[in-house]
Order: sequence, then C-alpha cells, then structure tokens
Amino acid sequence: MIATSEIQATTPASGSAGRAGSASSGKAVLGKDDFMKLLVTQMENQDPLNPMKDTEFIAQLAQFSSLEQLYGINEGIQALVGAQRNAERSSAVAFLGKQVRFSGDTVAHAAGGSTSIGYSLPTSAQQVAVQIYGPDGRLARRIDEGIRSAGSHRVTWDGRDNAGTAVPAGEYRYTVSGVDAGGKPVTGTTESAGTVTAVEYDESGAYLMVGGRKIPLGQVTEAAPAPAASAESASLTSLF
Repeated sequence: MIATSEIQATTPASGSAGRAGSASSGKAVLGKDDFMKLLVTQMENQDPLNPMKDTEFIAQLAQFSSLEQLYGINEGIQALVGAQRNAERSSAVAFLGKQVRFSGDTVAHAAGGSTSIGYSLPTSAQQVAVQIYGPDGRLARRIDEGIRSAGSHRVTWDGRDNAGTAVPAGEYRYTVSGVDAGGKPVTGTTESAGTVTAVEYDESGAYLMVGGRKIPLGQVTEAAPAPAASAESASLTSLF
C-alpha cells in the first residue's frame, strides 16, 4: 500500500513500475499528482486473476484524499507566512525616524559623551547597581542607584570607568541587580533606546537600525516621535 507521507522515488525496474517511475524521473519526493499516476498505473496493470480488493482500493483513495488536504494546508500556511512578512515590513517602515525602546543588554557609547541606560525592576529593590562591561568583557563602571521602585528607570553614564578615565567609543554590555526588603536578589530587565535610522530585511524578518545596531522588530517595546533636539542622548528621556 502506498504511504501517505513522503513517497520516495525508486529506480524503475520493468513493466508497470517502469512506466510509473518514468513519469517522475529525477524527483526525490513524489507529489500528489505522482501519487495518482501510481494508483492508476497499479489499477491498469493489476492481475486479472487476483484484482485489487475493494477495501484496499478505498484505503488508497482515502490516503490520496488525506495527502491532497495536507498539500492544501501547506499552501495555505505558506500564503499566511508571506502575508505576515509583508505586514511586518510595512509596519517596520513606520518606525523610521522614531525613538524606540527595546529589550537588550548593550548600549552604543560615543567617545566624549554621556550615554543613557534604561532598565526596569519587577519589584522594589534596595542596593540597585548598574554594572557596565567593556568590549573586552571586563567591568568598566559600577553605578550605585540605591533604592528604586518597581518599574522603568534611567541612569546617565558619563562615559568614564571606575577610575574616572574616559572610555573609548564602542558597544558596552550592562547588568542590573539589587535585593528586595527581605534580602532576596532582584534582577532588572535591561532596556535600550535610540532613534531608528534605517530598516533592513532578510529571510528571518524585519530589523531596525538603531545607533548602528540591528534590532529585531519583535524586541521593540515602545515607540515615540523623535523630538527636534539634535543630541540623541537628550532626546531619550521621553522613553524612560
């Protein structure tokens, strides 16, 4: 009996198998049309003295019907995925020129300037500390925030390390941690913000270019029109 899943093509031998196989030569997997050709060829070349039983024929027809439905479902899913990607691309263009806040644990620091760092806490916490790590992975700066309530917060990093020396431009990773009133650890959710300067697409979806970084559209948590201020670091206050 012919399987309902992928039907692997085999090398035709002779007789009916050769005629059926020639219809799909060069294929690794047979489709629903090939399935029907095999079924018809099987009927045409069955042994007159030992014909196919009704139950077996009905079972094969049922298998063909199931295979045809699976092809229809697959085509519908592909169409839905295509429509979703088109909608995602259209929505991504709307972010151009806007300020966005997105989940992420890195910030792009410009030499000689200050950098705005955002985070949120699930609960109120004490001894909140923001630890900033350089491109080499070493701790560059620790900023003590003290007591902070639950919700979103913002801290301005002056671009200097713990020794007071200005650090070079680059991408810096940071973490946020603290303890609650009972002394249990509280981990903050890191957030970044910036202005969208371009939109890029690839097979996996749409991406927003923010400060030289490629941000997946799904990581954006908030968006706002960019104010007229020229300094981006000053304009990020509306998102925190």
